[in-house]
Amino acid sequence: MHKDMHLTSTFSSIFAREHSLLNQEEINSLVKECYSIKQNNKSGGNKWHCDVYNSNQVVDLIKEKSFDKIISLITDQVNLLSLKLGSKTKHKCNSCWFNIYEKGDYQEYHYHPSSIFSAIYVLKTPTPEPKIWFKHPVNDMFPLYTSEVNDLNARQYWFQLALNNVLIFRSYEQHMVDELKSKENRITLALNF
Repeated sequence: MHKDMHLTSTFSSIFAREHSLLNQEEINSLVKECYSIKQNNKSGGNKWHCDVYNSNQVVDLIKEKSFDKIISLITDQVNLLSLKLGSKTKHKCNSCWFNIYEKGDYQEYHYHPSSIFSAIYVLKTPTPEPKIWFKHPVNDMFPLYTSEVNDLNARQYWFQLALNNVLIFRSYEQHMVDELKSKENRITLALNF
């Protein structure tokens, strides 16, 4: 066998990252808005093992004018990724909510059904940022034994997202967020397209 064998990676997971979408004044305004919504509404979502406060199914951020700009900017990024993947479909945000993590909060593995793309945007975070873990989408019944993990054989992958960063991925990707160790809150937006 040749040492320079040609490898083709297919069925790969695609992740897109972008940073500096808003200025600090805009970020501060949205953080204030999130805390205001939290103060006046119960936590949303259901069937979670974790206690992260979220506005899912309680307040539709698509209808909140103050979130129009960030949703529009992320929608542009989603459509750019879609185009790079060979699709001319114009995607539209169909749901958007925020999560407020306090010390000890985490998010268990989950995926986002009924959508094609999902995104996580960071409005507020301590450093070091909690890791967002992704599982390989294929459940391998007989995983290959490897002595070195690389992009071709990894069964998990993680990202740390700094303030004002967005991560876009296919909605079927199972992901979770590590426990927040800091006393400083972390606020993220979750969007589906």
